[in-house]
Amino acid sequence: MDRLEARLEAQGRQLDWLAQAQRLHREALADNQQELAAAIRETLRAEMPAQGHCPARELPPDDTSKTSCPEQQDLAVDDLDKQVLGQVEHILLTPPELVYRGRVDTGANTASLDARSVEIFERDGDDWARFQVPVGEGELKTLERDVTRYVLISRSGTEKTERRPVVELNFTLGETERRAEFSLTDRGHLDYPVLIGRNILRDLMVVDISREFSASLPGASPRVVQRAANEARHEDEE
Repeated sequence: MDRLEARLEAQGRQLDWLAQAQRLHREALADNQQELAAAIRETLRAEMPAQGHCPARELPPDDTSKTSCPEQQDLAVDDLDKQVLGQVEHILLTPPELVYRGRVDTGANTASLDARSVEIFERDGDDWARFQVPVGEGELKTLERDVTRYVLISRSGTEKTERRPVVELNFTLGETERRAEFSLTDRGHLDYPVLIGRNILRDLMVVDISREFSASLPGASPRVVQRAANEARHEDEE
């Protein structure tokens, strides 16, 4: 009887492992689709003229019923009250009151933050992440946040996968102040330390990719906004 119970327990553990593996595989496929869609959009943006610009069109002097950009008449009524973002925006993360340049990506489900030296540890039985974020030229600041979940990302062109922890952070983006999930990964090789995903945009914002830095940061001090602007100019000069 003891041997039978042991076999049943072993089979149960194996079934649990298989179920977890299937779940991680599904998450990896979903994230791969998002990264592929983002890559396609970046390619199209590089090869085609920027969308969102409307060519000027002459109208009769007495014609006030139309605009010079008929595509704008198709804007959904529900979008009129939403905040309009450009393809690149300043985003304030608090604490510790850090302003970063973020690239808006409507194809990414979850926002992402540039995090270095990510370390997972246990606190009160829960997983926590200790990581460093850039705060200036060569400067890093250590943060600790509890892990809400993990995502499994497959690198395009390789068979390697990356298991990223996800944490919650407070953010200010224009007039919006909320709390959202950010996956932690080293984005030091990318132009923007923050990727603004659909979990931030959903139901609150619309994107006009012909714009940049459309949203002001009323909750940010002038010092941190100026520091972000200085870093942007420094990167552009390099």
